[in-house]
Parts: sequence; structure tokens; C-alpha cells
Amino acid sequence: EFRRVLFRSWPNTRVLIWSAQPAVTDTATSWLQRRGLKILEPATLEQMMLEDGVRLTHRSEDEAQVLHGGSRLGAEVVVFADSTIRAGEDSAAHEAREGGHSHGHDGQIYHASVSIRGVSLKTHEVVWSGAARMTPRFHGAVDDSLTRLTCQALATAWAFRPAGYHRIPSSEMCEISG
Repeated sequence: EFRRVLFRSWPNTRVLIWSAQPAVTDTATSWLQRRGLKILEPATLEQMMLEDGVRLTHRSEDEAQVLHGGSRLGAEVVVFADSTIRAGEDSAAHEAREGGHSHGHDGQIYHASVSIRGVSLKTHEVVWSGAARMTPRFHGAVDDSLTRLTCQALATAWAFRPAGYHRIPSSEMCEISG
């Protein structure tokens, strides 16, 4: 509850979101804008850094440059959103391991996760963080899964849902108000 009250004082905070996955960036942008935060365009940072002779790669090695660039752009918080998509076994192997239950799906199984954290450019402290991971899934739209995981991670970071595994529909976390 403390974090939720704290975040109510954040309207108009200037935020730069940094992620390698457009689905994660777009979802975080919408989610944070609905809470009154002002989102800076990441392409502006990339252009500024290119003019300085720095090519950003969207890997963890970029974080110091992103923090510095975000400060130069007038951001108050940089949001780092990392996502992982890993292919797992195929459905036949999963079916054999699960005792013959493939639930009617064929093809690749994948695992996905999103971790997100907000870093204050004034104090260089992580002011909030959250993560979400998905149990193994058969096929499906990876971008849709990343969207739902981003909502879950943000809702956890902002104390709209408790940390840990809970059967709360991701769609509820994407539409949450407050």
C-alpha cells in the first residue's frame, strides 16, 4: 500500500523506457501513461547517442550510457525492461514427459519472462521493480505473451498485485486503474 500511495505523487514524472522488445516498450509506455507519467521517445536517445558516436545495442552493457543519456534528455526515471524468450522442447517431448497429455497442441513450447525496474536519475537507486514469467506455453503469439507479462511485472512493481505466482488474469493487470 505504501508504494501505491508513493506512486500517486508521480504524475508528470518524465520517464525514458529502455527495452529491446517493441511489444514490451509499447506496453510499458501505455501502462505508465495511464498513470500520468510523461514518456520520452527512446529514438531521441538513440539519435543523440549516435551523434555522440555511441551506438546502443539494447544489451545490459548499454545501461550506463542510457542513464547518462536519459539525464541529458531531462528524464527523472529510466525504466529498464528486460525480456527473455526461450524455446523449449517440442510438444511430443513435453507430452512424453507429462504422461501423454499434450492438450491438443503441436509444435514448439516456449518460456518467456519480463523483468522491469525504474531507476531514479537523481539518486541512481532502483525505486521500483517487478518481474513476471510464464509457465511453458505451446505456440501462440510471443508479442501477446510479452504484453501480458509486462503488465504483470508493472502491476507487481507498483503494488497492484502481490509478488509471486498468483492466478490473476494478465488482462486484469493491463486494464487496472489507479
